[in-house]
Amino acid sequence: MRAKLFKISLFCLVFLFTFVLRAHNYDRTPTPNHLDEMLYAWSGLYLIEEGTPVSWSTLDYPQRAEVFVGERSYGGGLPKASVTLYRPWLDEPPLFSLMVGWFARHFGADRTQFVPSSYIRYPIIFISTAVSLLIFFLTKKISGYWAGLLALLIYGTTPTLVFSARTAMPENVIALFYLVVVVLMLRYHQKPSQKYLYFSAVLAGFAGLCKPTGYFILPLAIFLMVLKDREKKDWLTKSLRRAFVSLLIMLVFVGVYLAYGAHYDWEIFKRIVLIQGFRPAGFGALAWFFTTPSYDTIVLRDSVYVFCLLSAAYFTFGNSLRGPKKIVLYAFVYW
Repeated sequence: MRAKLFKISLFCLVFLFTFVLRAHNYDRTPTPNHLDEMLYAWSGLYLIEEGTPVSWSTLDYPQRAEVFVGERSYGGGLPKASVTLYRPWLDEPPLFSLMVGWFARHFGADRTQFVPSSYIRYPIIFISTAVSLLIFFLTKKISGYWAGLLALLIYGTTPTLVFSARTAMPENVIALFYLVVVVLMLRYHQKPSQKYLYFSAVLAGFAGLCKPTGYFILPLAIFLMVLKDREKKDWLTKSLRRAFVSLLIMLVFVGVYLAYGAHYDWEIFKRIVLIQGFRPAGFGALAWFFTTPSYDTIVLRDSVYVFCLLSAAYFTFGNSLRGPKKIVLYAFVYW
């Protein structure tokens, strides 16, 4: 009994400690002049208050969509930036914009000014806190309490992860849905049930309405389903049927996104989706795998982050993991 109370107390202590680190000065670091965050803040505010998304972009919009060229600042001072705003802004789906826009409006933001980062990062602090809890319980499930506590501590204290978990970017929401899907598919491997796959399809759909890359959560879920199903002799027909239904579920959300674009301007929507679809991607970025990422304009030397990458590479190519740990490894590689 004492050992259990000790573990619960220690978990609460580490959880609170990492929450404070994540929340402390969340509006100052990274610096509050990140235009990537303003993409969603302005779009959400205009969508809520005027019914049409407006935001900045560097993509090839037609001249008729341009509504503002100039400087946007906060109260005439810093932060400020020179931007070109377009109406309708269709770089991304609306769901994440609506979320940060709602919080910005709730705190009294002016859509004609630079939106304070404290307004739009506020919900992200709690979303990343939910991510930290999922990391703990997922790791605890497959490797035990102490490994889970260590994972919670690493996620909550490594500067690269702490700073990224503060920013008002859709990847933080996608990370939450992604981890939930991994947990669901672990449950599927313990006790196969189509509900886990179908709920994963719904989560992938919502993730895709935050940013289209969220739709790609579903192929991982289908792959993990097949890994389990093929243990049975008559698996192919059942797996194909479940995969087809899950794709249909997600296509409903894709349809919502298409309808959103068609509602505002189908020609602009097609042009922007085509541009976004041909952005550089692939294995070329693997050359940078063991380098620390940057935040703001400064490279952050983060040895713990690099150590985690090296460890992941060791387990990826070592082929020493089995069962649930292998599923988590697949999820890491796919991400």
